[in-house]
Amino acid sequence: MAKACNIVRFKVSNENQTEFEELVENRERCEGEFLSALVKTGEDTYCGFSIWDSDEALVAARPELMAFLETGRHLLIEISPELGVTDPVSGQVLTLDGIDWRSGTLSEYSTDDFDYNEPPELDG
Repeated sequence: MAKACNIVRFKVSNENQTEFEELVENRERCEGEFLSALVKTGEDTYCGFSIWDSDEALVAARPELMAFLETGRHLLIEISPELGVTDPVSGQVLTLDGIDWRSGTLSEYSTDDFDYNEPPELDG
């Protein structure tokens, strides 16, 4: 089953950046959300992204993600009149390297030969 990814661009005023970063850091992952990250891309811009088990898991989580966004909307500033305070996109993950699905960690040292896009069959 193909993995999915959502990416959201934010703009945060300087005085709210610490609160925004803490809010995102303390968010619990949704069901089917394998990995999430927040990247600071400029002085006041951020990009958050998550990797999902499937498109269906991402779609099912959207109401929860939108509810979470509402808790921090007051920290965001308008990106543009057309976009508002967020610029979201999502799609199918085509390549993914460096994720060890067995441990749930990024792995540069894995020596096993397996497909990173599918969790391996585990004994036990």
